[in-house]
Amino acid sequence: MGDFNYGEINWNNGTSPNALTNPATAFVETLRDLYLHQHITEPTHYRADQRPDTLHLVITNEEGMVDNLALNKPVGKPHNLCITFDFMCYTEMPAKKTPKFQYLKGDYVAMKQEAQSVSWNPEGKLSIKEKWHHFMNNIKHLMDK
Repeated sequence: MGDFNYGEINWNNGTSPNALTNPATAFVETLRDLYLHQHITEPTHYRADQRPDTLHLVITNEEGMVDNLALNKPVGKPHNLCITFDFMCYTEMPAKKTPKFQYLKGDYVAMKQEAQSVSWNPEGKLSIKEKWHHFMNNIKHLMDK
């Protein structure tokens, strides 16, 4: 989205009346070459004693990426309309397969009995980190059961 200052372009049919070397014509051709879509076709710039122009553009690579486009009254006394739209983007969300426990349905009596038969003190000299892993493995084993 931006102010491109190519007022001579007719955005209803995507043409410029200028020679091929004109920047406005080159701009339209570049959009076409890149398969880009310009969503605004009505004037966005009004100034007294001048022809209204479509200077502000919303360009995307897919026609359906802009929805609810509206040209609203300017804020204050400028000569540019306020443009609002919804940008419809998409992204791939990786599927999360993290198990979730239903704590209200846990069999805590059985878990307590199982916990009494587990070795909570590992043998040998272990670091604090190793002891923590041993403890957490016991807890995870009980939760999984």
